[in-house]
Amino acid sequence: AFNPVSRRAAFTPATEQLASLPLPSDHPEQCQFMVAETLFAEMLALPKSSFTPVFYHIIIQDLCKIIPTFPPKMAKTMGAMFRAIDRMDVGARDRLSNWLAHQISCFDLVWPWSSWKHVMEQSEDAPQRMFCREVLRKLCQLSFVERVQKSLIEELHPLLPANVGLNAEYVNAAAQEAVFGELQSMLAAKQQGPEVLQWLASAGYAKATPEVLLRSLAVAVLERGQKCITHHDVLLKRYALPLRELVEKVGGEVLVDVAAGVWQGHPQMAPIAVERLLALELVRPEAVVNWLLQRATMFGEGNTYEIANVVCGFVCANKAEAIGKRQSIMNKLREAEAEASGAGAAAEDLAAQGRHFEAQHAQAAEARAVDDIAVHQAALATADAPVEHTSAVVREVCLNLCGGLVKGVSSGASVAVADRVLALVRDHRAELALDADAIINAAGTKKAAKAAVAAALGVPL
Repeated sequence: AFNPVSRRAAFTPATEQLASLPLPSDHPEQCQFMVAETLFAEMLALPKSSFTPVFYHIIIQDLCKIIPTFPPKMAKTMGAMFRAIDRMDVGARDRLSNWLAHQISCFDLVWPWSSWKHVMEQSEDAPQRMFCREVLRKLCQLSFVERVQKSLIEELHPLLPANVGLNAEYVNAAAQEAVFGELQSMLAAKQQGPEVLQWLASAGYAKATPEVLLRSLAVAVLERGQKCITHHDVLLKRYALPLRELVEKVGGEVLVDVAAGVWQGHPQMAPIAVERLLALELVRPEAVVNWLLQRATMFGEGNTYEIANVVCGFVCANKAEAIGKRQSIMNKLREAEAEASGAGAAAEDLAAQGRHFEAQHAQAAEARAVDDIAVHQAALATADAPVEHTSAVVREVCLNLCGGLVKGVSSGASVAVADRVLALVRDHRAELALDADAIINAAGTKKAAKAAVAAALGVPL
């Protein structure tokens, strides 16, 4: 009932096993529904799926390719979830929209959109309409907007991202400053960072405040580097010196605001721009957290949810990298110790057998291993500090961000904003484990709010 028509070596072993399950043949459609429902249940499990979500994406895609009767069952299962989307957790809803956008992009943008056209009769904040808009936004991250629009029924065109380039309104507002034109001319002439820094000292600070100068320079840099991520990074690196000086004067929140504002409305660039600012060390994670907390009552709008995940993911990745480096050094140390022990024992055995020449070689190998041990021990001593520092940063960033957002929405926010905050808390419950009480207390005195936060953290109230 569930045998594939064809097989390819490119399919994952999990797909092969699911496709060849010895299921009963009297109700083959029910067997396929069961597999589809199980895959979705695993992918959308809270707080996190057992495997990375893309693992389930690939299995579903492969099953659709090798079993001709599976796609309709998958689509009907998706339809049932779409009808009940208002009862689905926000985090699970995000994962479902990620999967659907990926699925559609891998199958020539084919989807029965006509069955979703009724969402245009719903209010802007209706769950089904918001889900449909989110799927289209993520689909535009994976394909050209023009292609997506051609594949879409005309009734749903208003749900497509309105802006696929820079936010012209934000750029035009920055262009009203007199110094903006001067900075644009300097960038067009490819003057380097030290030259712009010199201009700031000689004339810039006399013409405008540091905040105006930072906004003008950052907008000019991002506008000029809008062609692609490579151009974006090249321009940021070229003018890192003046940007850092201005950030020290007015705070990194201004630069984060520019990155988010310039790309507001774009399907994907705002979170990427903020991530590049962090990676190039132009702003600190604390600045991103402060910027997000200033918008706590609007959390979830304007890429704020994605940017929150970016900053949490960034500090967690730094911690994982530090731990990985320490583990690598420990592995090398163990190998060197084993090599020294083995060479020493071999030298003794060879000497006892009168094979002195070979024993000397073994002793030399032992000496080299001992030297390596000293080197690795020294490296290990310096590897602990980065792990401790990055661990402290992760704890501080996640506590301040999640605690601040919980406190911000406790005084009054929409249900949608509160759900987004709880989803963020749930996503990072592991990092918040030591500070669960502080997060719960930030919810205020209302028992229902505290219970919701405790449930998101996975701890008893």
